[in-house]
Amino acid sequence: MAHTRVVLPSLGEGVFSARILCWFKKPGQKALKDEPLLEVSTDKVDLEVPCPENGYLREIITGPGTTVNVHDVIAIFTTSSSEKIPSSHQKEEASYRESSDCQIVNIEKPLFGASQLELPLGRANDPMVIPHSDPDQNDSLWHSPKSALSPRVRKAMKDLGFQPSHLSGVQGSGECGRVTARDFDDMERYIGDQSTEPLSASRQLIVERMTRSVQDHLHLTTFRSIDFTQAIIVKRGFKQSRQRVSVTAIILYAVSQVLAKHPLLRTSLIANQSVTHQGIHLGFVVAGTENLLVPVIHNADQLPLLEIAQRVEQLTEKAKKQKLSLSELSGGVFTVTNPGMFGCQSSTAVIYGQQSAIMSVGELTTKWLPKESPSVDELNFQQSISNREFFPRLYLTLGLTFDHRIIDGRDGGMFLRDLEYFLCHQLGPAP
Repeated sequence: MAHTRVVLPSLGEGVFSARILCWFKKPGQKALKDEPLLEVSTDKVDLEVPCPENGYLREIITGPGTTVNVHDVIAIFTTSSSEKIPSSHQKEEASYRESSDCQIVNIEKPLFGASQLELPLGRANDPMVIPHSDPDQNDSLWHSPKSALSPRVRKAMKDLGFQPSHLSGVQGSGECGRVTARDFDDMERYIGDQSTEPLSASRQLIVERMTRSVQDHLHLTTFRSIDFTQAIIVKRGFKQSRQRVSVTAIILYAVSQVLAKHPLLRTSLIANQSVTHQGIHLGFVVAGTENLLVPVIHNADQLPLLEIAQRVEQLTEKAKKQKLSLSELSGGVFTVTNPGMFGCQSSTAVIYGQQSAIMSVGELTTKWLPKESPSVDELNFQQSISNREFFPRLYLTLGLTFDHRIIDGRDGGMFLRDLEYFLCHQLGPAP
């Protein structure tokens, strides 16, 4: 009778591994389809993984605390409790696929837009995958040949609260690269009284992905100060009718309408091919408890402003509680970040994942403009200014960062120009 080897499913764009937190079932217990089977943690969110089918969990291959790559085998399922399973198994996925009496089952259906957006899945040699290591839980790291630490260095590091990970990248002067007491003394003098601690697993992944984005994209940023007065009038109109609409929601709504006319800004460069995404799926950055999350509003161009505002509130609340689902974190083709809420005038963002552009929103500022343009004649300029009547307008600065390999400055500038025109003339009256 065939048995099923269950693999870790695709966990969204840019996620290549996850740490297993706990199993809800023990070996030998029966599980029903779609019943929570285990809980995993990524750099973005903690989530429950459902059971792929009705059956019995016969063997857990990767236990709690283990970090595994997407599509690695994590458990064995059978349809009956009496079915025999092999006494030993290999951990290479290729060998599983060669077996004639078993099948590989993804726990979850492909994510929204995954067929177009996913890179080749992370394997052990993928530079984006950060293998898990916890020195506090695995003391063998202190004594493994790979650590190449002398007993004196190991004792000194433990006394000072250092971990083996602090020596990553350090080339020792001893035989075969062994870290000697002199090497450690030099490092200790350099560190001095500074406080050091290893990066968390989630921050390590962020470091790798940010670095990968800068390496894989040719970043170029163009800025435009736009008149946001009409948008604020609309926002206040919603407030008077007791409906909440944020600046971020207004920007996302405008982008969803304008982006349809600018296909280059929703194009990805994948394997030397230009892939234009037809759906307008917009991501926006939310500051979570420990890191940044990017929820996605799918088909945003088909939604009215008020519904986008409601989606923004709902997804932001779920992000802060680490309750976002996989589909709510995947499929984005363009991202908006709003550092203006923290008082930033303008900023340059890092392109997210395989997208080609990201836009930052600056703080609202007031400009006093004359009702009529003053004369530029130097002799009459001061008098011309003093005789003019001024009125306030609200402005903010948009920074569009794009991949210059496929988007030119002209394309980015025209997008920002059209976006300002929409916000000033096509956003619609206040309710």
